[in-house]
Amino acid sequence: MLADRVKRYGSALKQVISPMSEDPVEIPAFFETSENVCHAFEVPDDLKPKLLVPFLCKKARSFTARLSVVQLDDHEYVTDFILNQFKLTSRQYKARFDQAEKRFDETFIMFAARLRNNFRYYLRSREVKDDFERLCELIISDKLRSCLPQGPLNYVLAAEAGSWHSPDKVDELADFYVANHASGAANVSVSPRSPGKNRKPFVPQGQFRKWQGAGAHQNGGQGRSQRADARKCFICNKIGHIARYCVERRLTQTTVNSMNSTEGDTA
Repeated sequence: MLADRVKRYGSALKQVISPMSEDPVEIPAFFETSENVCHAFEVPDDLKPKLLVPFLCKKARSFTARLSVVQLDDHEYVTDFILNQFKLTSRQYKARFDQAEKRFDETFIMFAARLRNNFRYYLRSREVKDDFERLCELIISDKLRSCLPQGPLNYVLAAEAGSWHSPDKVDELADFYVANHASGAANVSVSPRSPGKNRKPFVPQGQFRKWQGAGAHQNGGQGRSQRADARKCFICNKIGHIARYCVERRLTQTTVNSMNSTEGDTA
């Protein structure tokens, strides 16, 4: 009977297949592993979907609820359907590979396997398989894009439209962008939908300047104080005061007055 067959194969698969991860990058590896295990145990095709459902993550099981009974009996259709639901973009696969770090609960062998899977899925999304020259072109193209300022980078990505260009095409697009923009524009990207995003607010000057509030007097006082600190005394040649408030001037005047007083007493 069907129930007996499912139970017999299910108990065997339970010993070797781990539950599906919630990480979209690891889901293709889950299906590859499960397919190899089913092949080794000679599991019939009509039982594969029924046997794999208990191993699916919660989100994947919710996706299968949309399928009809006929679709659920087709193992290849179920696999492709779930993979498409969790599919990442090429840039997301590349970012996960570049930013990957070893987890505290995994060995270096497991970490290396995860890196290998991430890079394989990235190459698959870029349609790079067994072509060494195409692989070199992709790596150089990625490096070029990582070195571009934001303006040329946005221009190149818009031209690629989800695909990828060869290094020759990337540098051609970048140079074209720089050559057709004003000096410094290569580092600034202005969205056509928000033209004022990168502009500085207009500040009225002179008699048209708006009142800035009570703080304006304080700022003005600070400006006057800074200007006063820059003045130089012509008596002592020191900076920070004027001759009227010079200490040496007062000492000199006091000495002169004392001498005059002494001369008057003597006379």
